[in-house]
Amino acid sequence: MQKELDLVVLAHTQSPLHLAYLTYLHRNGYTPKKILALTIVPSTGKTQLLKRFVGEHFTAVARRVVQTLVSFPRRRQIRSLMNRVQAGHEPIDFQRLPRLSAFASEVEQVFADSLEDPRLLNAVRAQEPKALLFTGGGIVGPSLLEKSGKTIFHVHPGLVPEVKGSDGFLWSSLVRGAPGYSCFYMNAGIDTGDIILTKEFDPVRLPDCDQETPDQLYDAILRFLDPHLRAQTFVDVVKMSEEQDQPLDQLPSRRQDPNEGRTYFFMQSKLKRIVVESLIR
Repeated sequence: MQKELDLVVLAHTQSPLHLAYLTYLHRNGYTPKKILALTIVPSTGKTQLLKRFVGEHFTAVARRVVQTLVSFPRRRQIRSLMNRVQAGHEPIDFQRLPRLSAFASEVEQVFADSLEDPRLLNAVRAQEPKALLFTGGGIVGPSLLEKSGKTIFHVHPGLVPEVKGSDGFLWSSLVRGAPGYSCFYMNAGIDTGDIILTKEFDPVRLPDCDQETPDQLYDAILRFLDPHLRAQTFVDVVKMSEEQDQPLDQLPSRRQDPNEGRTYFFMQSKLKRIVVESLIR
């Protein structure tokens, strides 16, 4: 028996994160009240022309088909790497996207040019639950943060405030020896929201991955391992809400000092190679 949460999941359908969050919630007996299935189709020259003639839905389908065809020659190799990278976790088939209706009774499709598209803001504002889970798609701008009327969850791959910014998984592995994750209520700063929960994981070792290049492993970590750790962290938040009998949008949290900690940038390629190679068992 699934317990319905007073939560909207903003499921960015082009990101593996949404599948991990929904899968972990389902496996732990939870279902969100609503899924907003977000498809971002940027208005570039080519896509603008396609949108005009076939509409946004078929433009998004065409983009997905092209991406699938491009990756098809390496499909078996990618699947093998996916399985090795997520060893130790109950596997998720990130190459297969199930129907979102398997995870919630209400699913609404939303097309947007970006996270600042007014159509997305209107769709979010129309939802009854006050808590919303962000699952990727870019940087959340002021319109959603200030005008949506929602409390927005974000799970960041780094213990804040010590590790804020980009490539948090790699920076955590380098400076702390193991990945740490933080769930907080988003605000306008870079990973400076009010902290609800932090969680440290064991040091990561990638088995049988010495034949892949550092770039392939980096991509696999972001696509097939990081989503597991984010989703596990969020499930802990949901369980905390249940144990404390607190609404998801009103959980106890602590404010960050914006001058505390450090904001990291994308890791330089040589250092990234060194860190990734250190994770190989």
